Amino acid sequence: MMSPKSVVSRLKGDLIAIYKQAVESVRPESLIRNAIYLREESLLIRDPIDADPSKETEVDIQNAKLHVIGGGKSVLGMASELGHLVSRAKLTEKFSHGVLSIPRGLESVASSEESKRGLASIGVECHFGSVNNLPDDDSVRATSRILENISEACRSDQDGNFESIFIVLLSGGGSACLTSPRFLTLSEKLDIIGRLVQRGAGIKDLNAVRMHFSNVKGGRLSRHILRNNPKARIISLILSDVVGDPIEYIASGPTFVPPNGTSGTSVEQRMRQVLSRYNIDCDISPHLLETCDKSECPEPKLVDNERLVMNRIIGNNTVALNHAETHAKSLGYEVIRFDKQLEGSNEQVLDWMEARKRTAKSGKSLVLAGGETTVKKLPGESWGVGGRLQELCLDYMIGKLTKAEERRPDGLDMLLAGSTDGQDGPTDVAACMASLADHKLSAASSSFTLHDCLEAKRSHNSYKFWSTRRADWLIKSGLSGTNVMDIYLLATIT
Repeated sequence: MMSPKSVVSRLKGDLIAIYKQAVESVRPESLIRNAIYLREESLLIRDPIDADPSKETEVDIQNAKLHVIGGGKSVLGMASELGHLVSRAKLTEKFSHGVLSIPRGLESVASSEESKRGLASIGVECHFGSVNNLPDDDSVRATSRILENISEACRSDQDGNFESIFIVLLSGGGSACLTSPRFLTLSEKLDIIGRLVQRGAGIKDLNAVRMHFSNVKGGRLSRHILRNNPKARIISLILSDVVGDPIEYIASGPTFVPPNGTSGTSVEQRMRQVLSRYNIDCDISPHLLETCDKSECPEPKLVDNERLVMNRIIGNNTVALNHAETHAKSLGYEVIRFDKQLEGSNEQVLDWMEARKRTAKSGKSLVLAGGETTVKKLPGESWGVGGRLQELCLDYMIGKLTKAEERRPDGLDMLLAGSTDGQDGPTDVAACMASLADHKLSAASSSFTLHDCLEAKRSHNSYKFWSTRRADWLIKSGLSGTNVMDIYLLATIT
């Protein structure tokens, strides 16, 4: 019979293997191979998620020039693999004028021989910025280059009497990579977004504000293309990092097209509602809001017509969870899976997972979920360095140590909270683990107490806490080149 220490060691190995399998399944290269097919003089776009034949679209490229643009954490791998497909199909002469905005940290990947060959096949240049998931001057310059490139490509195509087709690659991180502020400076925009984050705003509220104060978000990238060539086609291939896969919120929706006949709330109205809800509107200069009210130059109207703009999700959190579930079952776990992605506070998500854990019918179970939690700073708390996943594990240990002090028994447990992009907050951590059983069994159990956890929580300094207290619970893999939200794994043996 295995000792408790051996069981905990096995749990750790299993969870890391399941996590890695999930991330590997959403590599952009494999997703592109499943979504794009080139044959003779046509481009076939498939739906690799539900494989619905009715969603296949064939695009005639016989008299067209194709341009690859985009931004986000996954677009380098997407573009490189597309280039290899184009090269094998001997269609490189149809591609030119391509630009990508990519997060810093992927320069070495872009400079590899395989990536350079793929990018060269489709005429793509790479620009790097958005350090630590934040827009910066480099991402502003990269976006400016993309907008210039669109104008150049459209002029060249019209001079040569070619159709213009823009393949737009988008993924999580696209909001930071595709940055072109309007009405305010980058620093002013960052200040507003930072205050929203600290007050607990979720991704949808953040993007409602980002969209309004941008020249490219909220469909404005598509409008820029159509201003330069009203007959251009736009094919947007998207890796989703937002709960429910709403195209208008992924990368802040640069190619989003409102459904026909919908009125709804305008981008400006949504922005004002969000700022009011979080009590930030009163802090903004009245001059700024007056500027928002002023009339703008007319923009091309977007219509829900795939003949002009096609948005296709080619990868999401569900794909990663499917592979995680399959691998977990192969390791003998009873998998209890949430049927939707989770969002809300860390405490809510942990409560939901613990409740599901209690429904297990076997003694070896795994609660499996994906999504994105929200960390909120309360009055009197400071804002240290960390990420939502490291703080989730901190909250998990606070709950477990509280129960332990109350002498409430529990089984051998382990939580793994992992990003799919390889970065949790502005840190080098990809995933974090936590386990009361491991804490008790390890010689490092004296390294922290419940009081220490509560102090780290009050300062939101989870990175320093885990780095100094239990560095062996941190997983550091570097940027993965993909991004489909987070993965949560809670394993228990009773």
